[in-house]
Amino acid sequence: MRSLGAILICSSVACSAVSSLDQPPSELTDGELQVMRGFFDDTYVLASEKGLYVHLDEQTVVPENLTSETMTIASESTRSNFFWINRQQTTIPGDAFPTEPVRVDSLHGDSATWEGWEAYYKTYPKSVGRGIISRVGFNDERTEALLYFGIQSQGLAGSGHLILLRLQGDQWVMTAKHMIWIS
Repeated sequence: MRSLGAILICSSVACSAVSSLDQPPSELTDGELQVMRGFFDDTYVLASEKGLYVHLDEQTVVPENLTSETMTIASESTRSNFFWINRQQTTIPGDAFPTEPVRVDSLHGDSATWEGWEAYYKTYPKSVGRGIISRVGFNDERTEALLYFGIQSQGLAGSGHLILLRLQGDQWVMTAKHMIWIS
C-alpha cells in the first residue's frame, strides 16, 4: 500500500507539472516579437518612409468566431499553437518596436463616430489608424508563423486579416493574408 501512495503522489506532482507547462507564457516571447517586427517591416514600409505609423493597442487580442476551418492558410500545428498561445492575452511593451512604424499605446476613447475619428487624428495626425494584433502561433519547426492583425482608420474603413509568415534565412516574410472582416 505504501508504494501505491508514493505512485499517487508522484502522479499528482507529474500532473500538476504538465498542467503548468500547458499554460502559455504570460509575456510575449522573443520569437513572437521577431515575427511581429517582420510583419510591420514588410507591410508598412511606405508608411515608415513618409513618417507615418500604426497606432497599436497594447493588449493582444483574438477575434471571436475563429475556427481551425477558417484558418486554412496555416498548417495544423501552426493553427493549434495559435489557439494555445492566444489563451493568454498579454501586454505589448511600449518599446517593442524601436525601428518599425508602430507606436504602442492603450487605445481608449470614442472613435466610433465621425467626431471621435476627427479628434483622434487631431491628436495623432501621423497615424494610419488604430491597430490590434494577436499573439503569434508557430509550427513545430518554428519556420511558419500565424497572427491576426486588424486596423481601423475611420468608422467604416477597416479590416482584419490572418497573416501567415515564413522564416526565410533569418527574416520573417509574409507569404499569405486571409481577410476575416471588412467595414
